[in-house]
Formats: sequence, C-alpha cells, structure tokens
Amino acid sequence: MPRYHTVQQGEHLARIALQYGFPDYRVVWSDAGNASLRELRSSPDVLKPGDQVFIPESPAREERRATNARHRFTVNVTRPTLRLALEGLLGKPLRSVRGELRVDGRVIPVVADGHGVVQQPLPVGAERADLVLSDAAVAGGERKFALFIGYLDPVTEVPGGIRNLNGSGNTSPWCARHGPCLTSTRSHTWGPFDLR
Repeated sequence: MPRYHTVQQGEHLARIALQYGFPDYRVVWSDAGNASLRELRSSPDVLKPGDQVFIPESPAREERRATNARHRFTVNVTRPTLRLALEGLLGKPLRSVRGELRVDGRVIPVVADGHGVVQQPLPVGAERADLVLSDAAVAGGERKFALFIGYLDPVTEVPGGIRNLNGSGNTSPWCARHGPCLTSTRSHTWGPFDLR
C-alpha cells in the first residue's frame, strides 16, 4: 500500500527503501510520487529530516520452484555512495590525497580524484565511517574525521548556520561547480582545515 515516510535524523534513502521492501532505492526516488522531492533535493543522497518520501506499492514477485527441495535466492541491494569534497583553507581541491575509510570493521583505501573528491559505496546499514587522511600533504601526519551516515544534511540547509564545507558562509567553489556538498549536523564542522 503506498504511503509517505517522514525522514528522521540518521536515515538515508537506501535504508528507508530497504525497510519498505525495495532493494534498489532508485525505484523509490524515481517514482512519480517523489517529483516534488526531486525538485527540492537534487540528489537522493541529500535528504533532510522532515522531508516526505513517497513509498510506492512494493511490486510482488513470484518465483516457481519445487516444494521438495532447498532453494537459494539472492537479492541485489543498491548501496549508497559517500561523496566527500576535500578542500584546503582557500577552497582549493585537495587532489590525490590518500587515506582510508573505516566502516563496519572494513578498511578501504581511498584517493581523492582530480577535483579533490572521494567516492565510496557504503553498506546500506552503515551508520558511521571514519575517514583517515594520512597522505604526506596532511599537516601533522594524520587527520581523522568521524562521519555520521544519515546525519549529513544538504549544505544549504544545515542547522546552526553552518553553510558549507569550507566554513566561510559562502557557497564552496567545488559545490558551485559540481553540485550538493555535505556537512555534519553533529558537534563539529568540516573545515576550514589546512591539510597541506
């Protein structure tokens, strides 16, 4: 039965969709019932508490198999992708910075691309990840950032007056060129940091 889900702090679309039986969150996002949400948010990765997500009717699927045998079924779940723009004090992208993302007991090596962006698919149930930058470009040798997945808000709507990743109160140059940026609504902000 179709319904609306009100986004709570700590939720993200992949987790919400899976809760209602959709292994691919893009099915929920692209449903006509979410047209106004897509106008409000340019990406399914940047929902805010209070947003209304339309949950369409879950499609029933039948698989015919013999009743006197065991069967294994695999559900392919679409994982959300964490995207972080790494910038220095003056808003310059930190290109090729190396580090690791620690999530759910796994350590994943990461490298910022030519725009200073780190992208990594995450497990659907991930609630926290730690980004550890240990590149030679990082002042002091190593920097660790706690990321609370589902607690990242659209940069234009962050509570407490935090407006963007570089903390200047203006739109970040990377965000202006490449789309929505994220920041934490927890007790700290992301930047400004001199990682060089």
